[in-house]
Amino acid sequence: MRDTLKGFITNPIMLLDEVIKDTQLVKGSEYHVLDVDFWHSSNQRKGKCAVCNAGAIMAFGLGASSDDTLDPDWYDDATQSMLLAVDHIRAGREKSVACHFRRLGWDDYIRPMELAIAASCMDQAETPSGSNVCMSMEVGSVEGWIAFRDIFRQFCILDGLCVDGLSAES
Repeated sequence: MRDTLKGFITNPIMLLDEVIKDTQLVKGSEYHVLDVDFWHSSNQRKGKCAVCNAGAIMAFGLGASSDDTLDPDWYDDATQSMLLAVDHIRAGREKSVACHFRRLGWDDYIRPMELAIAASCMDQAETPSGSNVCMSMEVGSVEGWIAFRDIFRQFCILDGLCVDGLSAES
C-alpha cells in the first residue's frame, strides 16, 4: 500500500488519468462499488466497499484495503489536496478546486480547470443524500471523466501550457 500520491502525480492531467484508470478498476471489482456518498467505506453496499471517484484512487492508486474505512484526512497534505480536488471537480466547485491546486503548486492550471468545469458542468444534479454531481461526470461515468480530461487538456494547450508534449504551437 502506498501512502502518498506526492511525486507520483505531478500535474492535474496525471490526476485525471488516475481517476479514469481507478474508476474503471472499481467497475470491474468484486469488492468495490461506486457511490458518491462515501469516500472509501467498507461493507456499505451488500458487503462491498463503497467508494467515490476519489475513493477509487484510495482503493487502487493507493492500495487501500476494501476492509478499511478512510477519507482524505488519512493521507499527507498533497495527497489530501489531490483527493479533495477530484471530489470538487466532480461536484463542479471550481473555487474549491483552485484552492487545492494552489496548495499543490498547480497555479498555472487553475484557469484551464475553471474553464473546463464551466464548459462541462452546466447541469448539476443532487443525489438522494444531497451531494452535487456534475451531470457529465456522474459517478461511474468513465466516459464523462474522459471527456472532461480532454476538454481540460485543450484549455491547457490554449493557455500555452505544454501537455503530453503538445502546446499551442503544435
